Amino acid sequence: MIENQTLSYALAASAFLLLIISVLFFYLIVMRVRQLRREQRIKDYLKEYQDVWYRYLVLGENIERLHSSRIMAPYIKEAVDRLLTAYVSSVSNPDVIERIGHFCSLNFQKYYRSMLHHRNWGVRMNGLYRTLDFKLSFLLPDIEQLLKKKKYTSEEEYLVILRILSMYNRSLFLAHFYQPSYPFKEFQYKSLLPYLDESYIEEFIHSFDSLPPYLKISLLDYLSFDSRMDLSYLKFYENLLTNMESEIRIRALKAIGHFGTITSIHYYRRFVDSPYWEERLMLAKLLFHVDEKDAKPLLEKLVQDESWWVRKQAAITLSSLRYGIEVLQRIAEQKEDRYAAEMAKEILQVG
Repeated sequence: MIENQTLSYALAASAFLLLIISVLFFYLIVMRVRQLRREQRIKDYLKEYQDVWYRYLVLGENIERLHSSRIMAPYIKEAVDRLLTAYVSSVSNPDVIERIGHFCSLNFQKYYRSMLHHRNWGVRMNGLYRTLDFKLSFLLPDIEQLLKKKKYTSEEEYLVILRILSMYNRSLFLAHFYQPSYPFKEFQYKSLLPYLDESYIEEFIHSFDSLPPYLKISLLDYLSFDSRMDLSYLKFYENLLTNMESEIRIRALKAIGHFGTITSIHYYRRFVDSPYWEERLMLAKLLFHVDEKDAKPLLEKLVQDESWWVRKQAAITLSSLRYGIEVLQRIAEQKEDRYAAEMAKEILQVG
């Protein structure tokens, strides 16, 4: 009797489980069919209206066939969003961006506002990037509210919000840039600096001493890669060579190397005895651009450096001087410093 009851329970449980699996399978099929149907409708819409949108966005024609969002089916809104995103990704024409923003301000405010407040992280990120890429200034109050109430859940959202603020609310952007809600290091600052207006960069340069430490380092790296060759920037870098932080000095030396010149050797002599091999290495590189009478005694000392990298760079720079080969031959023949002699011989053989 007990065995029969157990068997009945097992059969009932199996039947119930089979029912659940069947319902779930049927649900997945229905959802897949709906998704495929939606995708086909989107493709059909884009095929039918791509010429109309081109005439509006690129040619600037006033097209009556472009609908108001009030009469758009959800799949049409998604199709329009995809189309606008594709245009922004492939066209840099500011007139096209302006027309996209104008259309969205008239017809898609509710659509993009709902994306900003969506539960799904991916949808929120898409809403933020649409705000940024389409220049949807009408969403700025929503962005500011997200920031004020901290209705963002990730650093990625926060970084995009700051990029948007940099375009529309300078004071609020700077407040967060200097004292961010997340602990910013070099990576975060470097991810933002390339997108900022030039006026921000100039402000950071003029207020360099008061910047957060990681922003200082990131700014110097950014300026170095940005190849700013104006001599006013050279003076800015040279003034940093007396900074208390070695990281600042090293990056300043690295940036100066791009100029191919210096203003005065007196800024640089002290680095020959620096406790940091990176500073001595950068000096060995910079001396390539210095008058030979000033460079030669410093390079002769650096070629005897304890660091292999410094010795090699000093020897390479020496070999480029007018009488550098003679100096290297003399160093190669001396017996007081075996490592300097070996390096001199190595460079002479290569050269």
